Amino acid sequence: MGRTCVFVHHGDKDAILKGNIEPDPDELDMVFDSSPSYAELLQQVRKDLNWMDPSDIIELEGRHNVGFGMHIRWKTMRVNSEQRWVAYKETVAESLDKALELFATKKVDSSLHLDLNRNPSP
Repeated sequence: MGRTCVFVHHGDKDAILKGNIEPDPDELDMVFDSSPSYAELLQQVRKDLNWMDPSDIIELEGRHNVGFGMHIRWKTMRVNSEQRWVAYKETVAESLDKALELFATKKVDSSLHLDLNRNPSP
């Protein structure tokens, strides 16, 4: 298998997932020497978007066209494991539109961990 291109969006999620036709200035095009694993993909997304804090949760959602001919109908699929990544790639390979397009969202862990049982210092 040759090189694999993955297009990652991270800006206006609603516009991207509804099938916008305008160019996306926030789109990243990633090129891999071969088809990446889910872990390799996630690592590259973190690196390219500078989302390197290990406590940040990265969510990926794939978009693919299930329409025929001129009738475009977009569907989305959560990509959060190797199994779902492989299924998404297979779904795209069987569709008319062969582009691997993902939307990346960073969720920051905002929970504050306090130990209320600690004794105050004298």
